[in-house]
Formats: sequence, C-alpha cells, structure tokens
Amino acid sequence: MGAFWTRTPEALCSALGCGTEGLNAAEAARRLSKYGPNSDAPTRKAGLFRAVLRRLLEPLSLILLAAGIVSVATGDTIGGSIIVAILAVSLGLDTFQEGHAVKAADILRRSVALKAEVKRDGAFGTSRSKGWFQATSCASVRATSFRPMC
Repeated sequence: MGAFWTRTPEALCSALGCGTEGLNAAEAARRLSKYGPNSDAPTRKAGLFRAVLRRLLEPLSLILLAAGIVSVATGDTIGGSIIVAILAVSLGLDTFQEGHAVKAADILRRSVALKAEVKRDGAFGTSRSKGWFQATSCASVRATSFRPMC
C-alpha cells in the first residue's frame, strides 16, 4: 500500500474494500474468518537442547571449546577442563536466564490488552478483542494511543 498516510480517505477505503462508515458486523466477521485475528505471532518454544546448541554454535563459544580441546590434546588437562567447565556454566546460566525472560515477556504480552474503538454498522464501539478490528480501514478505527490522520 506504500505511503498510506499520503492518500485520501476515499482512496484508502477503496484500496481496503470498505467505506468511511466502517464495516458492517457481517463483513467484519467474514474478514476475521478469512484473515484471522489481528494479533502478534505466538512465541515459538525452543527446546532445551536447541537452546543450548544455538549458544554453543556462537563464535565465542566455538573458540572457547576449541581452546579447551587443544589444551587437553596438548597435555594441559587441567587448563582445558577449566575452559570447558567455564563454557558449560556460562551456557547453562545464559539458557536459564533466557527462559525466565521469555516467560516474563509472555506474561507481559498477556497482560497488555489492546483497546480500540471500532466503527461497526455506522456506530463506534469499544473492543478489547484481538480479532474484532481485523481488516478495518483507518477511517473506522480509533486506537486509544493512536489517532489516524485520515
């Protein structure tokens, strides 16, 4: 759609297939079933093995692992073991902390509800539903913290 803010409300409505009076309830329901809810993507859960492997394949981790292996191979078993142990503890702590951060972000995402005023059948109504205002034109939505320039 390009620079939509430079277009007139009529041109936007034409491109979106709606009118300045908003959608009727039937059309909003049809678009909701066709396009799905207007929400962010769910968080992908990475398993423990994948999370550790991802960290292990980072350049610094690979360098430390190689240094530990070379140390053990050249006879410095204690030094190599210390390097590998520090790497293992670092990977474990990093994985643990990221797990807690992901959980906290999910809790925050669930606690923040988007509230919008939507125009249905020519009248504004308040909605907290994720999918209520899917595929609605900017001429018929007024979000609480965003005022369209149409």
